[in-house]
Amino acid sequence: METDNKKNALFSGIALGAVMFVLGIIVYYIIIASASIWVISFVPLVISVILPIFIVIALGLDLRKKAGGYWTFKQATTAMFIMFIIAYGVSTIARDYIFVKLVEPDMVQKTEMAVVNATTNMMEKSGTEQATIDSKIEDMHKKFAEQKNVSVGKTIMGIGTTIVLLFVVALIFAAFLKKEQPLFDAVDPENTTE
Repeated sequence: METDNKKNALFSGIALGAVMFVLGIIVYYIIIASASIWVISFVPLVISVILPIFIVIALGLDLRKKAGGYWTFKQATTAMFIMFIIAYGVSTIARDYIFVKLVEPDMVQKTEMAVVNATTNMMEKSGTEQATIDSKIEDMHKKFAEQKNVSVGKTIMGIGTTIVLLFVVALIFAAFLKKEQPLFDAVDPENTTE
């Protein structure tokens, strides 16, 4: 039973990772095609955070169903954590080592340009002084430059932090998705014989 639970979680993690990768690509193309800071700010939130919550719930319920309809908190946590770790690995490898290397090697620069242009347009429309706009743009360029120059130590720290966060999220989802098997079957009073 535990082995099946873990195996099913592995396959669900691969599916979730693939979906997260595709959603990430959709978000990227929306960002670089948009001139609106509102679209750049809120569409990624909906596509990358809110939509995946519903997908995770559906996958979690499917995992519970495959486990016989009942899950202890430990089984739910284990399955959800495995699913999240596998999904993280699949989406990261697909994005960073396939998409960015082969399809869009200038992904960071294009994203930076889109965000800077949208922010500049918004600030100009609202009548912000040019000195303030220039200062904001300089700050944005610095932040993007920091993201480009990531050391091995920061990468390892980032992965470690992500694993801890994924475990915490797995605990939260497990708390909602667990379903303990009843100790006793419910007795139907009409079917009792004396």
